[in-house]
Order: sequence, then structure tokens, then C-alpha cells
Amino acid sequence: MGLFMITVFISVGYAALNQNLSIAGALDYEKLSLWAINLGYDNSNTGTTCTTVQCMIDCLPNPSSCLPSPHGSCDNLNLNEKKAIAIGERDGIPGTAIEAVLTDAGAEVVFASTESYVDTAIGGMDLGNQSRIGEAYNTYGRENLVVVLGSADGEAASVYAETVTTGDPTFSGVLSGVALHLPVFHVVESDIKAQCDPDVWDEQIGMMEMVLDTDDLIEEVKAVRDTGSICS
Repeated sequence: MGLFMITVFISVGYAALNQNLSIAGALDYEKLSLWAINLGYDNSNTGTTCTTVQCMIDCLPNPSSCLPSPHGSCDNLNLNEKKAIAIGERDGIPGTAIEAVLTDAGAEVVFASTESYVDTAIGGMDLGNQSRIGEAYNTYGRENLVVVLGSADGEAASVYAETVTTGDPTFSGVLSGVALHLPVFHVVESDIKAQCDPDVWDEQIGMMEMVLDTDDLIEEVKAVRDTGSICS
């Protein structure tokens, strides 16, 4: 039985490795933490970086304990210096509205999309958008990018935020197991709103801001950002 379980573990590991290798060309292998090769995570139990199979095994029961510590602060975001990715939601704030306020604030919007959370694969981020985010990461680098969400509820916001930081939690897209650690915000956060023209904000975001549970959205996205984003 022990040998059988080891065989299954190795087979699953190879399958995950092959999936990551298949997207390595698009996502720039050297910039990613591919867990099947080298987690690059600090193991809180040892204070070291995972470079061995044993370290990865130690992290499996509680992956959050092995996440990298954020570097730099996300508190002083300057949209005028960023290339932005706007991921809106049909029942929340659409991508076009996010794009409008980000552009007004001086950001260069790489692409904007409006998703339907309930229609995507098992509640995950659209598979095509995952690929586009990976390509943007490879083209511009983490330090030049910011992802801004328009999700309607905290659950969706958390899933999308995790996808662009520690990897797709639904394991349905190319960012499964790929930790980009991108800075991520919800558009209703004060860090974003304060940099936008009030008239443009009211026209594009104001109505939805009044009906959404903004406190929950901000809390969910900030929780992911504080543990998964690397801000420079």
C-alpha cells in the first residue's frame, strides 16, 4: 500500500509539472514560482526556502504557512506609473467602467474584461483572461502591473485575487499552481478612488458603489493582497 501511494504521488506530481511546463514559454519560466519545481516559498517551520521534495511535502497540509512574505508596500500605489488589468463583473462593476476611471487616473490599461462569475469554470476566473494576465506579466513584469477587480461579492473577489497572486484556487486555468504575486485591488478601495476625478468616478462607479457591500469586498481583497502580493 505504501509503494502504491508513493507511485500515485509521483504520478500526480509529474502531471502538474507537465501542465506548468506547457505554459512556461508564455509566462516566462524564470519569473514564476512553479511549485512542482521550486516553490520559492519561505517554510515557516524551518525558515528556509523550499528547494526539496520534503519541504514541499511539509507545506502541503497548510500551504498558507509557506507563502512568501510580501516585499514592499502596496499602500502607496501610484496609478500614473502602472499598467493596469481591469477584471470587471457583469453583476458588479464592468471592465469598461474600471478602465475609464483607471485611464482618467493616469494608468495605461493593458486590457479590460467583464466576466460573469457564475458562468466561469467552477467559479474561477475566465480561462482566456488567465492566459492574457500571464502574457502581460511576461511582457511588463510584476513591478509595472496592477490588477483591479470589479467583483460583486467577497467570494468572487477573493477567488480572482488569489488567481493573480498565489495561483488559480479552482485549478481550472493556466495559472493553477503559478504564483504571479501581482498587486491586486478592488476598484472601490480608497487607494484607487482617491486618484480618480470625482465626476468620472460618480459617473462610472458611483451607482454600484452604493449597492455593493464595499466593506466586505475591500476586506476580502486586502486579506489576499497582504499575504500574496509582492509590491515594489
